[in-house]
Amino acid sequence: MTANKPDERSRQLPAEPHPVAVFSHPNHELVALGIIHALNCPMIFLSDGGARQRIAQTEMALRIIRHRAPVLCLNYSERAIYRALRSRDIAFFNSMAGEVASRLAALRAGAVLTVPVELYNPIHDITPVLCRRAAKISGLQPAFYDVPLIHQDTRTKSYLINRFPRSISSGRAYEVSMRLLTAKLVLYDRVYEYLREYLKTLRCTRSEGGFKMEHYRRVSDALEDPSENYRVRYDARGKRLKKAGLIKEVITYRDHFLPTMTELLARGREDSERVRR
Repeated sequence: MTANKPDERSRQLPAEPHPVAVFSHPNHELVALGIIHALNCPMIFLSDGGARQRIAQTEMALRIIRHRAPVLCLNYSERAIYRALRSRDIAFFNSMAGEVASRLAALRAGAVLTVPVELYNPIHDITPVLCRRAAKISGLQPAFYDVPLIHQDTRTKSYLINRFPRSISSGRAYEVSMRLLTAKLVLYDRVYEYLREYLKTLRCTRSEGGFKMEHYRRVSDALEDPSENYRVRYDARGKRLKKAGLIKEVITYRDHFLPTMTELLARGREDSERVRR
């Protein structure tokens, strides 16, 4: 079994009570819109992604599909997050995790749907780590599910929405209804303008088949070594952003992301031990 061809018997939803989806940016909900809608799942966004229209487009999309659960945006700026990664500012990320913890506690989260570390955008990748730290702060013990955002196929070099690498074999899939599939396609074409235009720059196009099956998997460790499944793209992406004048220093996986997030999780374990004692 591969993630791109999931077991037909695994077409099911997470069963834990009070699931919550946590993403770095608005518009990311598109990859799991059917799951979120079926679960009536609250959502938490860490940042507006540097574009206020992303929030407006997400709000419009959710109104159209009549999503009823709470949607919260914590409004951390991308600039502040990048600065904290460059300086390995553990206190900054601990504070972010504390705010996520208060939200998860208020929602009594029994499951968290978030993203895997995909080595494309470090702001995407801090999200699953912050969620683990938040669970420890809050004392919750939710189940964790990965919902993939974007993957670059190593053979074709093309980008795929909501697909795991072929090397990951533990994927499940949820088949959305025809009504919601139609809605997703229309929303992508007419509402998610920011996301659509960005994906065009990556030559990533939507397809009916790609939107019909929503992939996810149950996971535990947010920092399992992803390099055997994903190509590290931080450096190349960072160089493009630096050349465009959007960042001052390239953030790398080994020098910035990994040591910062590892220390954050280690602090979480120590705090949890003190609470238990």
